[in-house]
Amino acid sequence: MKIKTKQNKRHELEIKQLQHDLQLAKIELAQREFQLNQQRLELTNKNEILQEKVHELNHQNQILNARLNNIMAVNMLI
Repeated sequence: MKIKTKQNKRHELEIKQLQHDLQLAKIELAQREFQLNQQRLELTNKNEILQEKVHELNHQNQILNARLNNIMAVNMLI
C-alpha cells in the first residue's frame, strides 16, 4: 500500500510539474506573439512612411522633368 502511495505521489508531482511547465511555455509564447505583433506594427508603419516618401519623390521628379523639358523647349526656340 505504501509503494502505491509513493508512486501516486510521485506521479502527481510529475503531473503538476508538467502542468507548470506547460503554463510557463504558454506565457512565453504569448509574450513572443506580442513582441512579433509589435514588430509587425512598427515595420508596417515604417513601410507606409517609406512609400509616402517614394510617392513624393516620384512626384518631385515628374515636376523637375517637366521643368527641364520646358527649359529645353525654350532653348530650342532661341
